[in-house]
Amino acid sequence: PDDVVSAWECLSTLKVLDPTCGSGAFLFAALNILHRLYGAVLDAAQVHARTTQHEALIQLLESADAHPNRDYFLLKHAALNNIYGVDLMPEAVEIARLRFFLKLISQIDRRQDIQPLPDLEFSIRSGNALVGAASVNDIRSRVDLLNQDRVDDVVKRAEEATSSFKRFADLQESGEHLEIVKAKEDVVHLTEGLRSQLDEWWWESARGDRSLEKFRALTSPMHWLVEFPEAMSAGGFDVIIGNPPYVGRRNIEYPLDNFATRDLPDIYAPCLERALSLLKVGGRMGMITPHSLMQSRHFKGLRDHIATV
Repeated sequence: PDDVVSAWECLSTLKVLDPTCGSGAFLFAALNILHRLYGAVLDAAQVHARTTQHEALIQLLESADAHPNRDYFLLKHAALNNIYGVDLMPEAVEIARLRFFLKLISQIDRRQDIQPLPDLEFSIRSGNALVGAASVNDIRSRVDLLNQDRVDDVVKRAEEATSSFKRFADLQESGEHLEIVKAKEDVVHLTEGLRSQLDEWWWESARGDRSLEKFRALTSPMHWLVEFPEAMSAGGFDVIIGNPPYVGRRNIEYPLDNFATRDLPDIYAPCLERALSLLKVGGRMGMITPHSLMQSRHFKGLRDHIATV
């Protein structure tokens, strides 16, 4: 029973990211794998429940039994606790969320068994994987010496947001509607101010002639420390998967500062670099890449960077 409960807890803390998720094909595949893994653990829990009154194991089964459909429970749990995605196109993000909703709804046989769908606004979201804060060092490099103390405050508040995000996810599985609404308001309140401050620092460091609003519209900054604080405060994501965009560097209208691969001819290089920077120590990453990664002299810089990570 202890092993079963530990396996469930281990799965529940696993963070899977597609940093350029598009309409969510890779995340959808990850959801299906997690569904089977969670199902195997729950099957084992039911076997042990015949011969033990292990408190945590019984609580796990009671949580599952509180839902009219086991598959719906497992998929919703995985969607809320494991899956993270980012894409530059808001339309693609909406499609990705919709795919998850349809997957959940398809598990329901009776109309009266329909339950609230998970709110995936904070876990699958629109943003630019290549622009924004991925680490504290990223922030410090954008801020002058006189404002370094403000960086400490931003980092502290981002860490505080971790518990709010976790509470919001937990309440969606077992909480009342008003509690869920209040928890979401808390998350929004915490993140809006942090996001605005970081956007402003990134705009100031760009030293361009665009207004802050035009800078945001052009670059859609994605500040990982603020948007996914639970994963980042734990050291990053356990698994990163996906298919990065293949776009010529000359077609990008903004600088890719702080990337070792910024001058390489295709932006799939800094996309891979960014993904590696978000990966937890001991984590695993799998990306589809062109042959040029291994064969072209133009991408030797990317190969060298990967070798040093």
